[in-house]
Amino acid sequence: MDTFFFILELIGTIAFAVSGAAVGIRKEMDLFGVCILGSATAVGGGILRDLMLGLTPPMAFRDPVWLIVGLLSSVLLFFPAMRRTALKNKRASDLLLLVSDAVGMGIFGATAILLAERSGQSSVWLLLFVALLTGTGGGVLRDVLAGEVPSVFRRHVYASALLVGAGLFLLLQPVLPEAAAVILSILVTVTLRCLAAHYRWNLPRAHALSDDVKGADEPMDELNEVMTASKLVYHGKILDFYTDTVRLPNGHTASRELSRHVGAVCVVPMTDDGRVIVEKQFRYPLNEVILEIPAGKRDSKAEPPEEAARRELREETGIEPKELICLGTYYPAAAYSDEVIWMYLARGLTFGEQKLDDDEFLALEAMPLSDLVQEIAKGNVPDGKTQAAVLRVWCMENGTI
Repeated sequence: MDTFFFILELIGTIAFAVSGAAVGIRKEMDLFGVCILGSATAVGGGILRDLMLGLTPPMAFRDPVWLIVGLLSSVLLFFPAMRRTALKNKRASDLLLLVSDAVGMGIFGATAILLAERSGQSSVWLLLFVALLTGTGGGVLRDVLAGEVPSVFRRHVYASALLVGAGLFLLLQPVLPEAAAVILSILVTVTLRCLAAHYRWNLPRAHALSDDVKGADEPMDELNEVMTASKLVYHGKILDFYTDTVRLPNGHTASRELSRHVGAVCVVPMTDDGRVIVEKQFRYPLNEVILEIPAGKRDSKAEPPEEAARRELREETGIEPKELICLGTYYPAAAYSDEVIWMYLARGLTFGEQKLDDDEFLALEAMPLSDLVQEIAKGNVPDGKTQAAVLRVWCMENGTI
């Protein structure tokens, strides 16, 4: 049974480490940040469990294998090849986070009861609380470190699934072999958690009562809107379309239609003599050819923007830059999309062969930066990202920023 217990703890540690590292990658943390978040998620619940049971120092500090497993799992997920496979788009990223979090929660909930019983505890309420604390502790620590409201307080049936699984284990323990009871408990917890996420099952929430809702003429405490429900309307190759229900600052609700986007990059490639490489391309939605700088979407949310910028520049123009300078971010359609475009200035250009997609056709030309700025000022360059990035470069070159 000790071997079985060890294997379960190992799988749970890896699952929680993956969920923590995935959140760190989505938050675009560096390797150190991803490792800290993954490791903290992996051992956080176990540390709280051991402290509650009086097992000090906690197992995570007595046996380094758990921290090492957490670190290795985080590092492996951080590798670009692994990120592209596991986090290739938002749907894959959400699925990985959901499943790894559910598996870790189910395993640690069941094994926490076993450890508590071996420590001489028999109170049902204490056993359930230890399971709850252990199964959700790592996730709470992960979300707090990532600057988010803990999932246990806002997500679809979360801790409730763990309590059902833990309760089932206590009921089955006297009549089934311990290993079978543990496996069934974990399966129930994971299944309930995944079904709740898929069908958006939620416990009742406390909404503002009618007497508490501010009138339209009353001042608002804040401007933030809080999503209370979200429905995927269409899943496409580039965009996902949602209809969300939000709670307004005055307590009322409203509907929001929006598209979710993986994010994009654009680059101002400038030669040593001050010319900018631009491209002319037919844009189907506008039914016209427009002048713009090289740009494209990220392959996934896990792809670092700078890496995406180098890739897009190489594919569309054949250029390899020695230096990429970040110019900031640009929101092209903030009213109805979460798309973010990272803007870059490329210097030290080496020219090579374009690698265009089969359905991509564009023409390149080099324009002096001053001429391009004049064209923008005349209204001849309607593309927003090109205006924002080129004018920022112009200000940098002229010492105004």
